[in-house]
Amino acid sequence: MITYNRPRERRFSFAFPLRGLMLAFALIVAVKAFLMSAIGMEAYGAAVAQLLAGSDLERVAGLILAPDAVSLWVVDGYEAVSRLVTDALARSAA
Repeated sequence: MITYNRPRERRFSFAFPLRGLMLAFALIVAVKAFLMSAIGMEAYGAAVAQLLAGSDLERVAGLILAPDAVSLWVVDGYEAVSRLVTDALARSAA
């Protein structure tokens, strides 16, 4: 017996792209934390203050790049990993 299955109709979905939004948030936090760790909190704070004093677009960037609790937590993690790597390299060189 031969049966014919009609192909399913594709439904267009206009769902909110939550996964993309979460990925963008995680990327922004990671970049902020890396910059804070790499250039130091004083220099990073000065750069954000300069952005906040600029044009409208620069103010928006300054608000996005301003340090927050999550970014500071990630910076602490970066610094802990950096200390572990530095200690391990010092022990292996000795």
